[in-house]
Amino acid sequence: MHILRLLLQVFKQLIEYLHTGSCHLQARTLLGLINAADHFSVDELKQACLNFASRCINTDTVCPLLRSAEIYIQYKSTKLIVQKVRDRPSLPWLLRACDLPGWIRM
Repeated sequence: MHILRLLLQVFKQLIEYLHTGSCHLQARTLLGLINAADHFSVDELKQACLNFASRCINTDTVCPLLRSAEIYIQYKSTKLIVQKVRDRPSLPWLLRACDLPGWIRM
């Protein structure tokens, strides 16, 4: 049995979504939330997170987003979003300035 480890803020967002059908998405908790949605088969939330990621990855949000990747890198949704960031031609220079682990900057 695999137990998903979530930060408290991510767990609160997941519970908020399950209770109300909505929650406030933010870059610093996005990876945790998308992995929680994937783990618990909350497909609408997962899709909302993917859509948000497509819109929110920019110079202001990429560093907090990728810092959270270290916690969730073993999950496929995290790997997908990290790869999307790496593939964006406007962001590689920023990755060097984010003080990120080497595996993210590769």
